[in-house]
Amino acid sequence: MEYVDNAYKLQIFTLRRTAHFPKRYQRRIGNDIEESASLIHACAVRAEESKDIFDEEQFSIRRTNLRKAFNECAVLVARIKVADDVFGIPYNYIEEWMEYIDKEQKVLIGVIRSDNRRRSRVTG
Repeated sequence: MEYVDNAYKLQIFTLRRTAHFPKRYQRRIGNDIEESASLIHACAVRAEESKDIFDEEQFSIRRTNLRKAFNECAVLVARIKVADDVFGIPYNYIEEWMEYIDKEQKVLIGVIRSDNRRRSRVTG
């Protein structure tokens, strides 16, 4: 699915950017940012593994993971902002980061809405 691919690209981009953070901030700030990107990707993968929206447990797992991924995008934005405020991140990196995050959030919202519509049609 597109949201899994986007989350993967976001994680790779994040790892590449945080590798260039100043060493004194790498462990504190860099690791937090990497953790958020990794969680977004992991939740997207788990959601994709729970595709059967007709099974209540699978649907619940999928919905929970999609929402976690969406919410973690906001956490990632906040962490990037902190990093930028502390030591400055080149604008073009932030801009590209925000594009990845924005795209992921939009796709996740679309998937959540689509799942809800499909589920309501079935459960009536």
